[in-house]
Amino acid sequence: MDIRTILDGLAQEIYEKKFKNINEGGCGFFASVVAIEMQQYNIPYEIKIVCGFHNEYAFEENMDIHDIFHSDIWHVLLSFHDGTNQFCFDSDGIKEYAKCRTKTKGWDYLDAYISKDYVSLKLLCKINKWFNWNTVYDTNQNERLRLTVKRYLRKAISNTSLLLNE
Repeated sequence: MDIRTILDGLAQEIYEKKFKNINEGGCGFFASVVAIEMQQYNIPYEIKIVCGFHNEYAFEENMDIHDIFHSDIWHVLLSFHDGTNQFCFDSDGIKEYAKCRTKTKGWDYLDAYISKDYVSLKLLCKINKWFNWNTVYDTNQNERLRLTVKRYLRKAISNTSLLLNE
């Protein structure tokens, strides 16, 4: 089983468990939970932020939280490399990186730019704590979502005989 198959399965699990509106206010939380699990298994990833209507942003570790608030953040996703191609992942599944690297019409956005550099997990957790994401996502789902991701990835990764880091 490769990383794409594992992540596709995770997206399906999220769908089947009927989590609501993750990509409408819970994407940062979801990305941080998946990133924490990827670290447990030494699977490389990058956290990317999608911004609207502006040139690409660089989010630096020591960035002031007020500067982040003015960055026009639209979405948070993870970027992976499968040995051949880079791709992005959120709770809806896999998106080809080449299609979302520059100005795109993806994810029902009018215009979007993906951050040129990765964002650290520490900075994402800071953003999650202080950034006023939209209110469609119900944060009461957080613990169940965290446990679902953890259990699914533990089972999927332990059942694979492939080395995911190659």
